[in-house]
Amino acid sequence: MHRKIIAIAGVLACAGVCPAAAEGQQIAHAAAAEPQSTLSIRTTANPRTVSRGARIAFTIKVTNSSQTAAEEVTICDQLPVTVSNVIRPRGLHLFDGTACRTLQSVTAGASVTVRLLVRIGRHARLGCDRDKALVIWSDHRARASVTYRVTAS
Repeated sequence: MHRKIIAIAGVLACAGVCPAAAEGQQIAHAAAAEPQSTLSIRTTANPRTVSRGARIAFTIKVTNSSQTAAEEVTICDQLPVTVSNVIRPRGLHLFDGTACRTLQSVTAGASVTVRLLVRIGRHARLGCDRDKALVIWSDHRARASVTYRVTAS
């Protein structure tokens, strides 16, 4: 009985509003003898509630908070299945449901913002969905995600 209550509560959590932890941020760094770059990633969705067939913008911000430049930085957006097409990739390369951009470096103290405008499919599943972002540099990676809600109208 207790397990059934927990399962029902999980289904109802998305019935009204998507979880409060809607935008995510993660910081990754390495502990090593030589100075390493530290990148953080944050992603947002606008609007947070979108109807089928409408547009939604995902924004990924990567910040280098270290004193060392991060070399060969790849920023990716792993597009949710509710997305039917990308309207404005803005320099991102699309491959198999993922949009990526590789930069030679992100200098110390600098930020890079990537925006992606997409359309939600006309037959997309209703309810909460999650857009996932990833940044990769050297031997490190950091992830973030944002939750948004798809409605019928």
